[in-house]
Amino acid sequence: LTGRLVRLQQHVNELGAGDLSVRVEVEGKDEVAELACSFNRAAERIQKLMSAQKETLASASHELRSPLTRIRMAIELMGKDEHIELRERIEQDISELDELIEELLTASRLDYVARPQRRESVDLLALVAEEAVRVDAQFEGKPITIPGDAKL
Repeated sequence: LTGRLVRLQQHVNELGAGDLSVRVEVEGKDEVAELACSFNRAAERIQKLMSAQKETLASASHELRSPLTRIRMAIELMGKDEHIELRERIEQDISELDELIEELLTASRLDYVARPQRRESVDLLALVAEEAVRVDAQFEGKPITIPGDAKL
C-alpha cells in the first residue's frame, strides 16, 4: 500500500513539474486503485486541454500574420516619399504586432511535441493585386502560386 502511494505521489509531482504524459499504473481494486484511475483521467484531460490551447495559439498567430503581410505590402506600394510619418508609425505598429505574434507562437511551442509543418498554397498574384487595389496602384502580372508554411 505504501509503495503504491509513494509511486502515485511521485507521478503527481511529475505532472506538477510539467510532464503531461505521466500516468499511474493501476494496481488492485481498492481506494488507491480508484485514486490512480482518477489521476490518469485528470492527467489525460489536462494534456488534451493544453494541446488544444497550444493549437489555438498557433492558429491565431497564423491568422494574424496574413493581414500583417497585406499591410506590409500596402506600405511598400505607397512609395518611400509619401506620408513618411504615417508610414513610420504603421511600420512601428507592425513590428510590435510581429513581436506579440512571435510570443504567441513561442507559447504554443513550449513543451509541445513537434509535428509536421502544414503547407498551404499561397496565391502571390491575388495577394499583390489585393494590395494594389487598396492603395489605388496599377498592377499586372502572371498567376503564380507557391507552397508556403501555414504558420507564416
